[in-house]
Amino acid sequence: MRRDHDVNSADSGSGFTTSLWDDFRLGARILRSTPLVAVVAILSLALGTGATTAIVSILNGLLLRNLPVSAPQHLAVVSTTPDANRGRTPGWTYTTWREIQRHRSMFDRLSALAGARFTTTLAGEAAIAEGIYASGDFFDTLGVQPLLGRALTAADDVQGGGPDGPVAVISYNFWQRQLGASPMVVGQRLTLDRVPFTIVGVTPPAFLGVEVGRSFDVAVPLATEPLIRSRDSLVNSGVDRWLTVLLRLKDSQSFETATAALRTVQPDIRQATLPPPQFGRLRQDFLQEPFTIVAAGQGTSGLGLRQRYTRPLVVVLAVVALVLLIACANIANLQLARASDRQHEFSLRAALGASRWRLARQVFIESALLATAGAILGALLGAWGSQILVSQLSSSVNRVDLDLSFDWRLLAFMIALTATTTFMFGTVPAFRSSRVAPIDALRRRGHGLSVAGRRVLSGGLVAAQIALCVVLVVAAGLFIRTLDGLSRVPLGSTAITCSCSTSMPRGRPLFPMHACPCISVSSMLRPRRLASNLQERRS
Repeated sequence: MRRDHDVNSADSGSGFTTSLWDDFRLGARILRSTPLVAVVAILSLALGTGATTAIVSILNGLLLRNLPVSAPQHLAVVSTTPDANRGRTPGWTYTTWREIQRHRSMFDRLSALAGARFTTTLAGEAAIAEGIYASGDFFDTLGVQPLLGRALTAADDVQGGGPDGPVAVISYNFWQRQLGASPMVVGQRLTLDRVPFTIVGVTPPAFLGVEVGRSFDVAVPLATEPLIRSRDSLVNSGVDRWLTVLLRLKDSQSFETATAALRTVQPDIRQATLPPPQFGRLRQDFLQEPFTIVAAGQGTSGLGLRQRYTRPLVVVLAVVALVLLIACANIANLQLARASDRQHEFSLRAALGASRWRLARQVFIESALLATAGAILGALLGAWGSQILVSQLSSSVNRVDLDLSFDWRLLAFMIALTATTTFMFGTVPAFRSSRVAPIDALRRRGHGLSVAGRRVLSGGLVAAQIALCVVLVVAAGLFIRTLDGLSRVPLGSTAITCSCSTSMPRGRPLFPMHACPCISVSSMLRPRRLASNLQERRS
């Protein structure tokens, strides 16, 4: 037993720092002296903290994390609803995009993009690659500088290809996975759906794309889409809504002023892009809803992941928070038992001059050490668990990719969680330990805290644990039911059976989907638009 410093010198000036360091050293020695209790407490905290951190990490990547681009607060998309990025972002026809592009002077930068899926061929090996059709100003709008080579330019975005022919920019992950991180990749040939492209650049590793949950492998100019899709091209279609219009506001421009400016030219855009008369109701309702400029600094949600998974993830977060509460109640019971066994020590320290604050601080520091160790181990478990959970959201058709890297939000959450857990299971033991009397040091060692008081506290904690466990069991049942429902939700692909009569053209072994009157060509590129196209054609 070490002798306490003088109270006045310990709690003033540099003596406070010295005494605080002594308390940390003593707390670490005490925890090492009872390794079994310390390990049980740390593992309990790590499991609760890790589960909580995993869910918060997914929510952070899904809802809060900014795109790794220049000044993401100035990025926006053209929509018709103010909350478009919480659900599905509406699409625009190519002719609508061209008309909006004529008014590019309203904004700092303007671009368009659409998701796609290519069959790539490298060194004779075929693979499926997630792609992007992007206008020439796409990377310039985002402010993304390539890691190797160059980005797409307006000169590349012409039908048939620019001065260098059809070109492509590949992602860092695709470069690592398919090309072995070859430094000679720029200039190499890449075949997409049997059309040769030249690789001109590689994006930085942090950039996965602008659509939350979907990372791209290859980006090609928007105007080269007819080369790949030939007669099924959407560029020449005036009715298929397949493009997302992305823009960057000027420094002095707000979302409201940009919306007002775009709405002034909306009648002219509508008049210039009306579908042919045979499209009836589609023509009547075309561009009737007013344009709205919606913030896109945190990415778009073309797959609808935010709308589909935000509420279930919040439910899961509530469940794992209950698990953490139960763990804190268990550790509080352990700390109370330890405080009872150490009553003689605390009484002796009080007799030597230690204040009640000093005794409470010692027990609180021990709790803080437990919480910190549990948080560090929990952060590791959370990083591993979040990757597993995201992989469970993926399917063979739709791969879900989220940026789950550690950032300042997760750091702030871990610090707040550590402080909260320390307060939850450390306050009561610290308070009870500080109430010992110096005279107790003269009594027979080992009586501990009053039996009645300890029984009341332990009984209360046990009752709280039982109540939390009942709530947890009910919540777990609801969670399993929710998870089962989510597993049955299609991730963008819908199987629809229809009967059509068409003649098979010679020389084309594949059934021409565009010949079916109830299926639009855009359904082949983006299956999620099939249902809306069916409804529009039926009306």
